[in-house]
Amino acid sequence: MLFSLAIGFNLFVFFFRSVLISLDVPYASIFVQPVLLSLMAGLICSGWFVEKRQNLIPQADLISSKFLAFAIVLLGSQLSWSDLTLLSPKVILALIICILIVSMTTLYFGRILGIKQSLTVWVLVGNCICGPTAISFASRIFKGENPDLAKSIWMNTFIGIIFMIALPVVGAIFNCNPQEFGLWAGASLQSTAQVVTSASIYSADSADLALILKSIRIVLLVPLIMFLRFLLISSNTVNVTVQSSSNIHRWKTLYPPFLFGFLAFAITYNCLDLAIIYFREIAWLVQFILSSKLILGQVSSILLSVAMFGIGFLCSFEFTKSDLKLFLLSAGSSLLLVISSFLFLTMS
Repeated sequence: MLFSLAIGFNLFVFFFRSVLISLDVPYASIFVQPVLLSLMAGLICSGWFVEKRQNLIPQADLISSKFLAFAIVLLGSQLSWSDLTLLSPKVILALIICILIVSMTTLYFGRILGIKQSLTVWVLVGNCICGPTAISFASRIFKGENPDLAKSIWMNTFIGIIFMIALPVVGAIFNCNPQEFGLWAGASLQSTAQVVTSASIYSADSADLALILKSIRIVLLVPLIMFLRFLLISSNTVNVTVQSSSNIHRWKTLYPPFLFGFLAFAITYNCLDLAIIYFREIAWLVQFILSSKLILGQVSSILLSVAMFGIGFLCSFEFTKSDLKLFLLSAGSSLLLVISSFLFLTMS
């Protein structure tokens, strides 16, 4: 029953969202967020099915884990390493420096504030890369509790919308030209929809550049996750010991199978891109590759949203005083990325 409800609800939301976008309803892509709506729907259903909740928990757990894993695997098809060639090495280096500054600072203050390490990592990855999608990816590597995951996604979306509105105003105050603002928005805002909307509000010429820089941030998702994992293991701040005689089980814990599926899709599609460039005989594959990437990207988004329904159902979503620390960390991390990217990318 929960499977049908989760899938049916999300198909309706995605259809409704696509209709609004096709009708050019202003900001439909921003305020109709399937991931957030699905999370809320799961929370509501958890309250509705109080008597049956215990029986439905195994279904919700399966939805939250399996659908999320498949969504992340298919996300690999959306990575395009050729985007790295569209901007100068100086811009890419500045972006990496900004991400490292935000990552190290967020980890430091997360420890000072006594926030769980996994939650701190989710916050910084969501801010530095691509919002809820990056948070969901990181949650499969850095394990934590479902209520924390729900809160981090909600806070990330809320703070991202605030900065999406604020950036064009600040950009006008500082007289940023369209190119400068495109770099700034692409380097600092969380979700792709927020980046495109904010850049388009400022100038039609800013959106394309912002989207390119945003794509490069997405390419950096796996390197950032692996860097953080190596850093935290090396500093002995994350426990990776697995009480099992099986080396295979320990290996799977350190490097989950879905990660290799993600990399397999990424490598396959990027190899196809290179093959088309150097072998004109297979140029006819271009349309097929573009269409399949579009379909896989949409399927990945739907699966991710369905997984959020399961996570919402499993949550006991109650805000406590300690959540104020999390909100401050998330907002501070976002603000630091906005400031550092402005300094490094628009004033260099």
